[in-house]
Amino acid sequence: MLTGHMFDSDSLQSSKRVITWHDESPYRFWIGSFRSDSGAHVLQSLEIQLVASSSLRPSKEEQKMRLKLIPNLTQGAKGLSASEFRKLPLGEILMERAEALMHSLQRESARGNSVVLLSDQTVGTRSIQDSSKKISKLVSGANSYDAILIAKIYTDHCSISTVRAAQRTAEYLKVDTNIVHVALKIARRNEWLTSSGSGKAGGQLTKKGEEEFVNSNGIAREKAIQKVRGSK
Repeated sequence: MLTGHMFDSDSLQSSKRVITWHDESPYRFWIGSFRSDSGAHVLQSLEIQLVASSSLRPSKEEQKMRLKLIPNLTQGAKGLSASEFRKLPLGEILMERAEALMHSLQRESARGNSVVLLSDQTVGTRSIQDSSKKISKLVSGANSYDAILIAKIYTDHCSISTVRAAQRTAEYLKVDTNIVHVALKIARRNEWLTSSGSGKAGGQLTKKGEEEFVNSNGIAREKAIQKVRGSK
């Protein structure tokens, strides 16, 4: 394993911050620690990168930057540990990330902006029910007319993350997940949507699919759904 380290002082004993990196192909692990008043170095940060098998050693500039980013040790903090890592809700975090980025993507599409600030949103139960009814009128089922629209929205979600992409598409459209699965089968059968392999999520609209989306008034229908979802 290729490894290295950097201190914020002349020696480990006098350093407050220490950054180490460890290459275990195909990953590079960055671990940062902060020295407590007792003299023990407490783990404060961990980052995992995907790197090429022949990747170069990180530059001194990158190590210095990462060293500065190690947070101060808060009062009473225990630091990171193997047991803490096992408790991390990584699946939920990835889902939240995908949903936040998808929301941003839809807002960009609706507004025509390239930069959108994410913000917390709260929507009342009645508002959610109303939008669900309105969307159901726009997407009634997994027929050929709806399949291309569902496939297009599915690819938008996949561009953010393939994690639970079909379920997220269903939630976005307020339809049953089975409808999304059937729609994707129709889209692939008609050569509108590519496949990432048996049992794997993902895919892109083919040129034929893009033409079908335009010809089926998909652009206007997608904007109508975005408008409904954005209504308060």
